Amino acid sequence: PMADGRVATRRYSIASDPARRDAWEIAVLREAHGSGGSEAVHRHYAVGLRIDVARPGNDFPLHEDARPAVLIAGGVGITPIRAMARALTDRGWPGRIHLVFSVRTPADVIFADELAYLARRFPNLRLCVVATRADDAWQGDRGRCAMPP
Repeated sequence: PMADGRVATRRYSIASDPARRDAWEIAVLREAHGSGGSEAVHRHYAVGLRIDVARPGNDFPLHEDARPAVLIAGGVGITPIRAMARALTDRGWPGRIHLVFSVRTPADVIFADELAYLARRFPNLRLCVVATRADDAWQGDRGRCAMPP
């Protein structure tokens, strides 16, 4: 239920490896002027709360051979891409994985520690985080996304 007691239906991407069946993670961006769903999740939901969920509405299949995988995300769109990167690294993907993540500002980078950990742990994962509006403190790439060969 939302803060006013109404029942709301929202769609969120699974952020964890979809092959993991005991628990799924979601990432919900708190929007100050949203329609109420994200605010209710942040204000009233806690770890361990049981909620009703429906079957996922989208399917982003990964190919099974060792061809390179290219994963591209912007902002909170990293959520399903993170799940795919985790699925590939969890199963020891033999091919190269290119993960390109574009954000407006460095403050918009979510899952930064985990993505950096995956890139350190799996040498075949190449991570490129690009900020289009970065201040002088930003150590990463700037501008629009471009992945070197």
